[in-house]
Amino acid sequence: MNISIFLKSKQVSAWSMSESQADIIREGIPGSVVTLYGDKQLFVDSLSGADVVIGWYLTQEWADRAIKLKILATPAAGRDYFSVNLPEEVICINGRFHGAIMAETALGMMLSRCRRICSVSELMKSGRTAGVWPREIYDSRARTLRGSRVVILGFGAIGKEAGLLAKALGANITGVNRSNFNRPDYFDNDDKVISVSELDMCLPEADHLLMVMPASAGSDHILDRARLALLKKDAGIYNIGRGNAIDEAALVEFLQDNPSAEAYLDVFATEPLEEDSVLRSISNLYLLPHASAIAPEYLDLFARDFCAQVRELPQYQQFFKD
Repeated sequence: MNISIFLKSKQVSAWSMSESQADIIREGIPGSVVTLYGDKQLFVDSLSGADVVIGWYLTQEWADRAIKLKILATPAAGRDYFSVNLPEEVICINGRFHGAIMAETALGMMLSRCRRICSVSELMKSGRTAGVWPREIYDSRARTLRGSRVVILGFGAIGKEAGLLAKALGANITGVNRSNFNRPDYFDNDDKVISVSELDMCLPEADHLLMVMPASAGSDHILDRARLALLKKDAGIYNIGRGNAIDEAALVEFLQDNPSAEAYLDVFATEPLEEDSVLRSISNLYLLPHASAIAPEYLDLFARDFCAQVRELPQYQQFFKD
């Protein structure tokens, strides 16, 4: 099996694969010939002989060159990531390891909300509190995560990882799914998994609403003006899934009308975020640059995950006979 890899990022070093990470694939798939390319043209030239292609992007022209292609893989989680036409027999593999990193980002957002970390830091730096401690904000708004209700909209692999960390700090979890209503082992009697059809009934009890929805027509503006109105006036809202899930204009209105609420967004309807976006001007809205999964071990986790997924394929043994 010839595996051609071109994973290179100009912005984030953790998204550029190293030879040591390629070695994980060599060891995890014995008999494979793994070539990591640092030059795009050399990678493109290799496609005609590649059984497996791993990359951040693939053009249709490149895909047409890959006449032996059996597997197309990317570390990205989104199933909508590649927009190329492929033969039906080609298997697409996406990363399923992100929960280990993104759950920590989600927990960090919730703890910042509870303990007022971002808002008080901004207040302290403003100069408006010189000579006095702005502690009154703690009296009126500080909370603990323990005992709060965390509603996780999109209770898949990433959502369950986030729930596990929140549960470890004493939160109560409501997972919301379209299917698969199995309760994780870490649940107790205060936790539940419900259907999306029951979402409106659980929103009023949410202290924290964590959104981990994939991009799909069914998730477009799933958090709209009507559902925002169901939330507590001091709720925390967090989106680490896809930006299409929130009606951003309605969210701005909600945050302006409810200054005790906060939102933390890692994803947006238009990416990268426009320079003149109104989201940049909302004081109780905190923005991340679609970075909730960035960590030094990102591609180590992907390499191991990729090997595991390949070994799970029914075609795995035949690939190596060819």
